[in-house]
Amino acid sequence: MPRPKAITQELNVSQLGIFLLFHAVTLYLLFQVSWAPQWLALGLGMHVLRFLGITVSLHRYFCHKAFRTSRAFQMVLALHGSLTLIRGPIRFASAHRYHHLHSDSPEDLHSPDHGFWWSYVGWLMSKDFDTHTRDRVRDLRKFPELVWLDRCYWLPALVMAVMFYLVWGLEGLVWASLASTLTTWHLAFFVTSVFHRTGHQDFETGDRSGNHLVLALLTLGEGWHNNHHRDMQSAQLGFKISQPDPGYWVIWLLEKTGLIWDVQHFDAHRFQRPQPRPPKAAGLTKPVQASPAIKQESDTALLNALPH
Repeated sequence: MPRPKAITQELNVSQLGIFLLFHAVTLYLLFQVSWAPQWLALGLGMHVLRFLGITVSLHRYFCHKAFRTSRAFQMVLALHGSLTLIRGPIRFASAHRYHHLHSDSPEDLHSPDHGFWWSYVGWLMSKDFDTHTRDRVRDLRKFPELVWLDRCYWLPALVMAVMFYLVWGLEGLVWASLASTLTTWHLAFFVTSVFHRTGHQDFETGDRSGNHLVLALLTLGEGWHNNHHRDMQSAQLGFKISQPDPGYWVIWLLEKTGLIWDVQHFDAHRFQRPQPRPPKAAGLTKPVQASPAIKQESDTALLNALPH
């Protein structure tokens, strides 16, 4: 396994400045426009659409290749994911694959052990993000259109913002574009910071990833985080009927239309991991300590399974 790079926690000042300015402008404009129900509904609808761009397009497809699709629809998914303005598909996938390789270790880019603010958003505003997100994405870099979009990931959201302004004026711009950007961002930041601090564990995964029903509903399935760390290649994050996963429902519909295929489901034998822990030991007060042999075997399986 490659030697991990140290986390310096050095902020990218220009990136942080843009981030704070975007918040200031959006919050100011929210008090200059109407809060009528139709605008709130528009903002909520765009929030759901954009968060699906995270959980379905960026996370389950580009990070983990949980299903297959055509090159044309792959670009549609890339454009969809880029609407979130978090990063392009290649940088996002590289950062997330790095997280899985070093989950809850000192080398984890957004481990809660680095502090809440850092795991919430600091890692994304840091120079560490630039130095830790260049590997394990050869499978994506072979597509020139993805490389271009990764450099210009802000362009789809900009085009969308202009369209909403031309159609619905300032209210359309603020609610459908700016406000939904903030809600999408902060719910995504909630995933990186909180999901390794709360919930219960159905599986021993060598980290503190947890499952949480309420958080799963808010994040369209991402709250089944311990499940995901057990089998990251599964398109289903909810492994049971009692674990609702709206993101997977969208994947199911896409499969029925023929736009995607070879959808991966939970496979208990995909990795050689420890067996599910007894319910009485399902706390998350400290990281699960797997034996060195199990940990080495799991890390090797994980490294081999992650797309290159």
